[in-house]
Amino acid sequence: MIVAGAGEPVAFAAKAATSTIPIVMVVGSDPVKEGLVVSLNRPGGNATGATVYSYNMESKRLGLLHEAVPAAKTIAVLVNPANPAVELQRPDVQEAATRLGVKVVICRCARCGRV
Repeated sequence: MIVAGAGEPVAFAAKAATSTIPIVMVVGSDPVKEGLVVSLNRPGGNATGATVYSYNMESKRLGLLHEAVPAAKTIAVLVNPANPAVELQRPDVQEAATRLGVKVVICRCARCGRV
């Protein structure tokens, strides 16, 4: 078994190296969109594992925040611009904001050097 727990580059290298040795990976992106597995519930091939991607949860998070503070008309979302998932999160956040009737302001983390 190959444990590819250091992200996508290691998972891709392991997948390219073998199609027979089982690969257990941990990735931060969507492994289906990345082409690492066929589906989340039936990965197929020799790769399986876990993903920590949650960009498709932004709609739910924004909805919960709106329930907690229904009077809020503008909500700021702090993002790390170095994280590639930010661009995947943006459409989900915008769709939820439109549905909830709130304005969303995307703020880039000042610590990362990009404001």
